[in-house]
Amino acid sequence: MTTKLYPILTLCLVTLLTACNPKVDSPIQQVITPTSPVTSVTSVAAPNLSDPLIPDSINAYRPKFGNATTIRQFPFGLANQPTTGLRLVRMLYNDKTVRSYRYDEQRRLAQRTDYYTNGIHIVRQFTYRYGVNGILSIDSQLNKEAPVVEGYPQRSDLIPSATVAFTTTNDSLSRIEKSTQTEFAVHKIELGNTRARLGFNQHGVLVWEEIIDEKGKISQYALYRPDEMGNIGFSRTGSLSNQWETFKFTYDNKPNPFKTTGDALPGNFSSLHGISVATNLNNALTQLYINSQGGRIEWHYVYEYRPDGYPRRMLSYRDKELDGTIEFVYNQ
Repeated sequence: MTTKLYPILTLCLVTLLTACNPKVDSPIQQVITPTSPVTSVTSVAAPNLSDPLIPDSINAYRPKFGNATTIRQFPFGLANQPTTGLRLVRMLYNDKTVRSYRYDEQRRLAQRTDYYTNGIHIVRQFTYRYGVNGILSIDSQLNKEAPVVEGYPQRSDLIPSATVAFTTTNDSLSRIEKSTQTEFAVHKIELGNTRARLGFNQHGVLVWEEIIDEKGKISQYALYRPDEMGNIGFSRTGSLSNQWETFKFTYDNKPNPFKTTGDALPGNFSSLHGISVATNLNNALTQLYINSQGGRIEWHYVYEYRPDGYPRRMLSYRDKELDGTIEFVYNQ
């Protein structure tokens, strides 16, 4: 994967596989005049010269948040935590391991490891730390050859890369400050400190993220709109560079394996771009992507389910062509 601006974000922040790994173009976006999700997706060619990141426009897009009594949903809070002991422990892409998960004694995600598509060398590794109300911070290490390697690296030597810290704001439990300090990355533009604010609706679902630049102004944002089941049915991201992206999803009624991980970082990887969101209840069946440059991609996903409903295998089709096969391995 390449650098992502804010896929959910949650959902937000990860540069994954490089060179020989499947990639999805990086989203850096900006929006047009506020409309409904359907209109936003279908009328992308409509010209608009207004700046969507001026204060009035941001306020028009920013959804309604909860209040001081909001209980944020897992993993950002304590609501809707997995009640089963089942956990996703490994993912295979075209028969090669591309991700593994390790959990602590309380069955919380302790470490995530992402691999190059040879299934051998590590690209990046994440370590998770928790407080009484949810996630506190995530530390990452990156393969020291990642910024320069063409193809696969020689080793899995990792060095400190970034720390993401989550802090509840003083005024409301429905807001979180997110600070990312990056010391080592694939691209130099990622280095330094990034400030962001996360917003949750009255049900504790992540619905908004805005990035604050060095002048304290909003420079980028991501909007997430849940459907009636709580799955992210529509998302939109924007930036000051007059670019934007929209995503629209449909879902099955089966349990989502990523929800068992409680991963607060986006798990985007090639065929999984945009669908591996730990807050979603179900599994994406279709995904429609449109951007401000006129790009359009359609994915659809075909699953083989276990008797308990969790997917065992997923076939991903990009514009009707088979894009890859993902296998899910669980602890039970």
